[in-house]
Order: sequence, then C-alpha cells, then structure tokens
Amino acid sequence: MGGETPMFDRIISALLALGIASMIWLQTRNRDFETLSRVKIPLELTLPKDKEGEFTISLRSKPNVEASFQASPRRMREIESLLKRDDFKIKVEIPIPPERLQENSWEDQFTIEADAMPLLPPGVGVTLEDRSNRISYLVTSIIERQLPVRLVTDLGTAPPDLVLDPPSVIVRGPRDVIQKALFIPTQAAPVDSRPGSPLRFPPRIPIVAEIDGKKITSTPSSVGIRQPARPQKTYEITDVQVSFLCPPNQGLRPRFINERDGKISVRVRGPIQDQPPVVYAFVDLTKSRFLAGLTTEPIQILPPPEFQLERDDLKKVGIELTTDAGVKPPSVPIKP
Repeated sequence: MGGETPMFDRIISALLALGIASMIWLQTRNRDFETLSRVKIPLELTLPKDKEGEFTISLRSKPNVEASFQASPRRMREIESLLKRDDFKIKVEIPIPPERLQENSWEDQFTIEADAMPLLPPGVGVTLEDRSNRISYLVTSIIERQLPVRLVTDLGTAPPDLVLDPPSVIVRGPRDVIQKALFIPTQAAPVDSRPGSPLRFPPRIPIVAEIDGKKITSTPSSVGIRQPARPQKTYEITDVQVSFLCPPNQGLRPRFINERDGKISVRVRGPIQDQPPVVYAFVDLTKSRFLAGLTTEPIQILPPPEFQLERDDLKKVGIELTTDAGVKPPSVPIKP
C-alpha cells in the first residue's frame, strides 16, 4: 500500500499540471480571438425555378437572422468586409409540395441552421441567436385571367355609351382574388362637367393596382376612353339676331348701316336633337381701336359645343359708330 501513494500523487500532479497548462493555453488563445455579436444577416427566400411566376413568397417574421462570429483579428477583418457587401445574405429555397399546388395560400416555418450561412473564411466560428432563426413565411398562389374593365369616375358613375380601349385586360394576382373577380375597375377618372357642356374625360385612365387590399397587375395598365360618334344632321337656323360686343366706357354707339344685316341665317351640323341648337352671332368691337364714323367688321358666329358651322367664312357688314348724342366727333382714335 505504501508503494501506491507516490504513484497516485504523481498522477494527481500530472493532471493538475495539464489543467493549468490548458487554462494558460485557453487564455492565450482567447487573447488571439475576437467576437462580433448579434450581427443582423439579411434573409432571402426563393422559389424553385419551375415555380417562379406561379407563386409569391413573403416573410411573416423579421427579414434577418442574428449571428455572432468568433475569429482571429485578421479573419474578423475579412468578416467585417463581407458584411458590407449587398450579396452577403442567407438564401433559402422554399419547396412547393405537390399537395399544395391547388391551394390559394398557406403558412409554414422552418429553422435556420449555421450551415445556411454564406461561405465564410476558414477558422471562423458562427453562432445563431435562437430567437431569430425561427422563420415564418406565407406562400400565395398567383394566376392570370382576362377580365372586363369597368370605368369609375369621380362622379361615381359613367355614361353607358362610353367605349373603353381595350374593353378587357389580363389581370395577374392572388388566386383567391382573381378567381372571384367579375371585372377590374379603373381608378376614379376626373370628369369635366361644366354646366352646359358635354362631359369630358381624360384620354386614358390607369387601372387599379390592388383589390381587397392585395396587389395585382394588369396588362395593359391603363385603358383609353372615347365616346362613340353620334348620328348628326344639318340645321338651318334663320333670323339669328346679330349683337354688338362692346368694351366698357367706349363712348360710341354702333349701328348697322343696312338694318337687314342685323339678322342672318346660318347652317350648323351636329348631333340629332329635338330642337335646333341655339347659335349666337355678334360683331366684336373689343379687340381693336375704333374711330367714330363708318367701318366694316366681320360677323362672328358661335355654335354650341359639338356643333360646327357648315361654312366658316365670316360675312362682313357695314356699321356706323356715333356718340351717345348721335353726333359724330372728330375722327380721332378712341381708347377701348
């Protein structure tokens, strides 16, 4: 028994020496290593190549994973350089199970492992934060349909005779939205609705970019708006009274030299209606300086909107300008 004690003591001493040497080695090694903690690594989810365009995928959790790196100072500088690159991401391809192909959408999740990290220099240790590596995502089935376009205006409704070009478009979006859609509306078209004038619409109007809060796309993305040509006829309007358009405070009184020039007949062409259109005729004395006495001026004719004169040449008539008292003043320029 007495011979075993020295042997036991030598074993204990050797173990203690080994432990002390290990501690010294670890301390020396730790001084040679640096740690970069809780770095956010962007996460990018992709679909299989043959399923791109048929589905979309969106993250339900945060779009990054937190990781910590341990490396020598030289390797750590390499890591810091890699982290500045836009393409340093964790990329994960999400499979589409055959049993899910006919579903509108579904949610799932998975856990990111350290081996999913982009390629790192040798000798670099990496640890993922458990609370950030659990990833939730949503897969949505995408389909296309041709749908008729319905015009929406800021007045709420649109005349039924408007023509849209094209009348239907290809709409692409989530299956559950596109399958139940009966039409695709436009954005609200601004309408010029001044009293006495026909409604006027912009030449093109965009189609909405979402339905029920979900994004969709249309091809084309806008439609043209036009009103169909209405049947027309020619109206001959007799005894149209010719008026004088005078500037204020002119101090002159105009009259026709030939009283028969005070009424004219005109021919206009436009949409068919029960009553002839109202046409205005006048002599414009506001755009020039006039002298008292005799002059000739053209008769201006103003048809209502959507009507045109059959002949647009202007007839000239003789007029006389006198003072209010009926006495011709000297022939000097009169300020308008």
